[in-house]
Amino acid sequence: MIRTSVVTSLAARPNGDYIAVQHRPFRLVPFHGRAMIHFRTLGQADAGEIEQHLLRLNAEDRYSRFHGSAADEHVRRYVARLPWSTHSAIGAFEQGRLVGIGEIAYDKPFLPKVAEIAVSVDRTLRSRGVGRELIERAVRAAAWRGATQCTLHFLHTNPSIPRIVRRLGGTVDFAEGEAVIQSTRSSLSRLWLDRLTEAQGSVATMFAPLWPNAA
Repeated sequence: MIRTSVVTSLAARPNGDYIAVQHRPFRLVPFHGRAMIHFRTLGQADAGEIEQHLLRLNAEDRYSRFHGSAADEHVRRYVARLPWSTHSAIGAFEQGRLVGIGEIAYDKPFLPKVAEIAVSVDRTLRSRGVGRELIERAVRAAAWRGATQCTLHFLHTNPSIPRIVRRLGGTVDFAEGEAVIQSTRSSLSRLWLDRLTEAQGSVATMFAPLWPNAA
């Protein structure tokens, strides 16, 4: 049976750690100064926020994300040329600001078999579960679109990707710098919760300027 009474988000403790918090859907609950992380699907209309997030990455983080040097102009061209027919993305928002992205590139527009996932998270939110949540959601989204295999490429200086992939039951090839997750369609209840939390995140983001602790 699908439970409709609660939804799970990530909440920050005063010490900076993130914990899973269950709360009723569509109800914006103040957490007494603790920021909430909301997730939702991104589209072409979010290109500006995607660009700003990627531009905030420093040289080291850009090298890890793009597997090479990426000046500001390179980042802007990349975002402007995103092929949305074979591309999707999931964003993580804190107080209405895009702080993490899980990008999904499919091998073809319809009934894809392979999806390549790339993740970037603001440095202040590293090692707090945001990247793992983005990867998990990206794998589920790719599976529901038809992909049976998800790949992630990583540099040897980035140990977090292999660690997350292994926790999700994937395989890691350190020689090639490639990780693979076999994706299967999630239960309808899990997909439903993903969509519900996205809707809640959209509402919270909209009210963020009026209520700083709502998103």
